Amino acid sequence: MKFLIVEDSTAMRRVIRNSIMRFYQNCEFEEAHNGVDAIDVLKLEDIDFLITDWLMPGLDGIELTKTVRESKRVKEIPILMISTKGNKKDIIEAIRAGVNDYLVKPINPSILESKIRGIINKVGLVNL
Repeated sequence: MKFLIVEDSTAMRRVIRNSIMRFYQNCEFEEAHNGVDAIDVLKLEDIDFLITDWLMPGLDGIELTKTVRESKRVKEIPILMISTKGNKKDIIEAIRAGVNDYLVKPINPSILESKIRGIINKVGLVNL
């Protein structure tokens, strides 16, 4: 399984990647600094699972999600949004934009794994 981690913080991308690797050793990763870079990766790579921050320069996570959901090629890709924005209104906005689930920072590796596994089971991806 190949993950695309979209996050403007290099340190947070590393935390997410290392957390996933604790539970899923046989996966690959692509990374993007923002939504614009993520769109470029999605055009070139076969990505199975997208994890995105909300607040990023250029194209933010909400706009990235909307762009993905409008694309014929990648519209079905599972999306988990991870953000510091944690009030009910924000979560509803993200779900309406098209994310499959939402996680509020700071992340707990066990909760991250649970969210990923829940999405995988719900959308019918092959288990890792």
